Amino acid sequence: MDVVIGFEKAVLIARDALKSNLKLGTFMIDDRNIVANDMFYVVNVGAREYLVDGDFGYAIAGDVTLVSKETGELSSAPSAEVATDPTLRIRPNPDTAFGS
Repeated sequence: MDVVIGFEKAVLIARDALKSNLKLGTFMIDDRNIVANDMFYVVNVGAREYLVDGDFGYAIAGDVTLVSKETGELSSAPSAEVATDPTLRIRPNPDTAFGS
């Protein structure tokens, strides 16, 4: 598989598709880490009140946002499934926009 979509583009795809869907809190993407395997990126989307301030009243339970590296297609998977995926790699994002 050829990687066509970079992490920055994956973040934009997720932001454009999901920003208007957040009903609780202030929309934010936490891009401090790049979480990925050979097929997709995991994009950490949520409320700023949870991601920055740690207020669990703004936590979103359920699926995790995924973006295909090959097509840019947005999908989701259960958080428990993603959390236990042995193919995922996590590395610091040198170009994070978090906090800006």
